[in-house]
Amino acid sequence: MSEKSKKFEPDDDSEVKQRSREMQIIVNVIEPDPQLQPYFLSDRASVFEVSAESEDTIRNRLEVYFKEPLKFSIDQPLWKLVDELKKAFPGWPDNWPPLLT
Repeated sequence: MSEKSKKFEPDDDSEVKQRSREMQIIVNVIEPDPQLQPYFLSDRASVFEVSAESEDTIRNRLEVYFKEPLKFSIDQPLWKLVDELKKAFPGWPDNWPPLLT
């Protein structure tokens, strides 16, 4: 191997693996067509690696799903977005949507 050659090193996905179920739900909301969904997401991946849609369109899809405006930036790694969503919507995704009383 020459000095100019670089060794292939896969990107880290440990945070994604810890939140795989929640990440898949968000990917399904952002990009509903499974054929257009990415097959791998690294810890650096954001909503813009999931969909070529505009930030407004992606935010709108999330707000329709959660039924209220998001009060934080969606321009962050997806795993961090999942953590923000879990704080903003207690019970998500296991007890979602909340039961109406």
